[in-house]
Amino acid sequence: MQDHHRRAAEKAVARLREEPDVRLVLLAGSIAKGQERADSDVDLIAVTTDEGYAERLDRGAAAFLWTDLADWAGGYVEGRYLSRGFVLAAAERGSEPTRWSFTGVSPLWGEDAEVLQALPCIPRYPEETREKRLDAFFAQLTLCHHYFWKEGVRRCDPYLKAWAQVQIVLFAGRLVLAHDRVLFPNQKRLMEALATCPSKPPNFEWLAERVLAGDLPAGEELYGAIRTLIGPREADLISRFEQDVEMSWFTGAHDVAEW
Repeated sequence: MQDHHRRAAEKAVARLREEPDVRLVLLAGSIAKGQERADSDVDLIAVTTDEGYAERLDRGAAAFLWTDLADWAGGYVEGRYLSRGFVLAAAERGSEPTRWSFTGVSPLWGEDAEVLQALPCIPRYPEETREKRLDAFFAQLTLCHHYFWKEGVRRCDPYLKAWAQVQIVLFAGRLVLAHDRVLFPNQKRLMEALATCPSKPPNFEWLAERVLAGDLPAGEELYGAIRTLIGPREADLISRFEQDVEMSWFTGAHDVAEW
């Protein structure tokens, strides 16, 4: 951590320690991951009691952004309050973006033995649900490739075409990540994560660009490369798609794109 970041973090910790529901303050973001620049902001997580977090939600105070603690141009400290229950649940069943967001996270202040023990368990690939993820992502890719994109072309519907093209690139990427057991960070950093995957088709970026430009033959090539990579899937893809999209409100599942 660079000196100016450390000064800002120390001031933020002093401020957060005054809040009675805060039990831990964690360093997060690019600094925790060792990827910061001189002009990076300081990202923190303040772990609160469950009751304190519920009260914060009621008054719309579950995040903070402080510009008065940074002594570099354009600098600031930002962060979020999370309940200890959330952190413990993230270690057990967190989404991939949540797991990725805890990569490198380390404590700056506070004591909570159970939460501190859980922290290293969060940023891991969820091996126990990998097969389900492969089936789910392949169902999304297949339906968008075989039906929605071509239906958008048939109907001359630019929205449907554009949506299907983005979904094809997203779920092709999710399948590569799942194949290599690499966490999906978020939409913003999908391509960065794919760059680390040894099994990625060598022309993935070019094919993705062509798919997004509406190139149907490139879509066929990308789909074929992903099918070759992951092998045959025995799941009923239509049923899987319906469960993950049309039935998600009923089953309580969250958006498959953010698993």
